[in-house]
Amino acid sequence: MDRKALATSLALCALVALSLSAAQMKKTTPSQEPEMHLFIDIYTEGSMGVPQTSSDRPALFKILQDAKLLITPSLYKIDTTNLPETVTPSQFIQAVTEAFGTWDQEVTANLFEYDPSAPADTILDWPAPWGPGFDFSNDVFFKDLRTDPYLSEFYPDVVDHIIAITLTWFMGPGSQGSGGGFHYAYIFDFDMAFNTGVLDGVVPWSTQPLSGQWWDVKEIALHEAGHTLFLDDLYMDAARGQTMYGYGVPAGYKGHLPDHALGNGDILGVRTLYREARE
Repeated sequence: MDRKALATSLALCALVALSLSAAQMKKTTPSQEPEMHLFIDIYTEGSMGVPQTSSDRPALFKILQDAKLLITPSLYKIDTTNLPETVTPSQFIQAVTEAFGTWDQEVTANLFEYDPSAPADTILDWPAPWGPGFDFSNDVFFKDLRTDPYLSEFYPDVVDHIIAITLTWFMGPGSQGSGGGFHYAYIFDFDMAFNTGVLDGVVPWSTQPLSGQWWDVKEIALHEAGHTLFLDDLYMDAARGQTMYGYGVPAGYKGHLPDHALGNGDILGVRTLYREARE
């Protein structure tokens, strides 16, 4: 699809409501078909002990593809109609907005903004035939992912161990241009879903400390928000203490306490994506 055709297609969709000027559209719209990428975070028993602080660790990060949000701030909506009994609507909204805000604080750009004006769409934007495809809407919600048709088909053996997923749609090569300029991929749609059915619901979700073990909403949201920026999971032991460390366990597991702060590698990663030098 050439640049003119793609710009026309976008104009016919919901993106037109965001009031991009013709000059902005020409500048930011890549000449490539939209693609989907799924970040899937799965609990593996015994995968992680007590996390280490990142102060004495190397600043590790992994970028899936050099990408930027197509429009900043990127508006997102939050659904509060399908929450687990242990999470209230206000608690969920606060945890999610604070998680996105934590990434925002590390760059001068205003990356994200909560849009309370409309309810979130809780239908995952899978490609056909599993879903409707992208809808230019960024949505955050709880859902029982054990019954999802796409995950059941492609991840049948682990679907009940999925903690959360972030489904993204993007366009563009994200590679060095022949003229020396940098061509970014542009992220224009994401869905973030927390699984109410993880471990068959035995371990509850919460924003507050509980006795035993619990999934900490803000800690998981902080990790998933990093995926919306195309920061990928890290699985090496040296990455413990980074938000994007790929092994997730419930709070209370082997002494694990929720960590709501970004690691030095997380900060370097988002600043690298947005071309900002470290202080």
